[in-house]
Amino acid sequence: MNKKFILFIVLFFIVLVFAGVLIYIFKFKTSETDNISLNTREFLIKAKDVTTNKLVVTNFTIMSNGSKIFEGITNSDGYEKILVPNDIQMLEIFSQNNNYYTDFQGKIGNSGELDLRPIGNISVVHVGKLNSTQGNIRVYVDTSYENRELSFCLAWSQSIIKVENNIYSETILLNTEYDCKINNKNWIKEEKICGFWCDIGFKDEIIINGYCDVNQTKILPPTFFTSRIDKCYYSKKTITRDDSLIFDLEYSAYNTISERDFIELYIFDSNKDLNNIYQFESREGKDWGANTIKYTIK
Repeated sequence: MNKKFILFIVLFFIVLVFAGVLIYIFKFKTSETDNISLNTREFLIKAKDVTTNKLVVTNFTIMSNGSKIFEGITNSDGYEKILVPNDIQMLEIFSQNNNYYTDFQGKIGNSGELDLRPIGNISVVHVGKLNSTQGNIRVYVDTSYENRELSFCLAWSQSIIKVENNIYSETILLNTEYDCKINNKNWIKEEKICGFWCDIGFKDEIIINGYCDVNQTKILPPTFFTSRIDKCYYSKKTITRDDSLIFDLEYSAYNTISERDFIELYIFDSNKDLNNIYQFESREGKDWGANTIKYTIK
């Protein structure tokens, strides 16, 4: 058997093997593509500001029955094309942008537009003064557009005995595990969150301190808040440009009250989490929605 014939046989065998590998890869990729096309469908998504009708770049999360199935970002030029599971008809979509409220928006079909409502700028004014042993202060809380489910906390100087509000219910301030448990409430233990960047050493883990779960979702003051507080109220009121939050503060004071005395008023708004529930702060314990407002009454 001459060398040329042997070389021909070897080359022919190599070509056959190479061709077999290519055919296998092609069939595998075709099968994989067919499988993806069967299990997913294209969905077009965009987001706009409801006040300007302009498209907005925003992060968004798609949920289904409490499970996260997709995270993405819209663009300012038009629809963003994504793939979603074909067997899920109703998509629960939450936009996440620091300038807008997070709203659950259910979408059916192959396209959807997210309507984003801006977070308003809060302003506060009052009528009345701290100039006697008893008195009334009327407070007006306004917004440039909209602020969701407002609450407020109070702290006052030593010459003031107490401050009351007769419209909204006072929340219970249970800041220690002992106080929480003796009031028959549930103490939520410290939680540590460590994502991918934390696992590989680029970020520190997030520590959510323990707190008393007074009514499961509404905790006042929020965990990010560190100033001294005497009392908090949850109003459940969403304010708009045409509908302010108005309340009275009735105070009692010692006769030593002077121009140095004060009532500190802190205004918190709420935003929705991925369970479509209003919360005062993000899961990481950060202030979200509008920045907390501090207002001094004298």
